[in-house]
Parts: sequence; structure tokens; C-alpha cells
Amino acid sequence: MIGGYAPSTYLSRLQKDKEIDETRMDAFVATHLIDAGRLRVDDFEGMLLHRAEALLGLTADAMQRPTGRPDVAEVFGVEREGEVHDEAVA
Repeated sequence: MIGGYAPSTYLSRLQKDKEIDETRMDAFVATHLIDAGRLRVDDFEGMLLHRAEALLGLTADAMQRPTGRPDVAEVFGVEREGEVHDEAVA
């Protein structure tokens, strides 16, 4: 939820309010390392994971050394898309 609305609704309202077309909005959002496509399908967690990984990459590049990159999915406590976990049977 962003401002009490689903990401897709928020983005659509912002576009309408600012009179910006979808292509221009997507380009603007991308400058903040945000995948607008994920927001448009309400994949907020996926957007956060993608952005966190991109920010860690920028940090490593700026430092010109590895950052010891944590698993951002683990940090946020979410599963990556397509992950399969074995469930222990009691």
C-alpha cells in the first residue's frame, strides 16, 4: 500500500494528477531504480527486492569493492518468485 492505495492505483492516480503518460512515468520512476512494471501489477515486494539489489550494486560500484551483499529476500523476510521450499512432514 502506498498512501493507502495499491501501488497500481497510486501510480495511475499520480499520472493522472500530473498529466504524465505511462511511458514518461515509467522512465521517471526508473531513475529511482524502481521497476514501474512491478508496481503496475501490485508486486510491491518484488519491486523492493529488485530495488534493494540495484542499490547494493551501486554501492559496490561506488566503493569499487564487494559489499558482502546480504540476501535481500532474507533481510525483508520474503520468498523470491519461483522459489521452492521443502516442507517437513511431521
